[in-house]
Amino acid sequence: MIVNHIKDALNSSPLLEKLRKQLASGGGRTEIESLLSAAQKSEIHSIYCFKGCYIIKLKSAYALYGIKDALRNFHHPTKVVVFRG
Repeated sequence: MIVNHIKDALNSSPLLEKLRKQLASGGGRTEIESLLSAAQKSEIHSIYCFKGCYIIKLKSAYALYGIKDALRNFHHPTKVVVFRG
């Protein structure tokens, strides 16, 4: 009976739900950065995951095609956009 109460508390925890979502995304930032060269990494403004798709914002269009080419081996949906701001 107490065990069921603990399971219910753990299943309804918003903090644990957030951690589960982070684990489901698979640590994509470090995986993405491992595929890029140092020059390509310096062009990245931000990387985040939104609804299962990784969005990579670049500082300029300078490395756009090189980064897209390097991410061919990344097996998750990705979008590479140029940051305007």
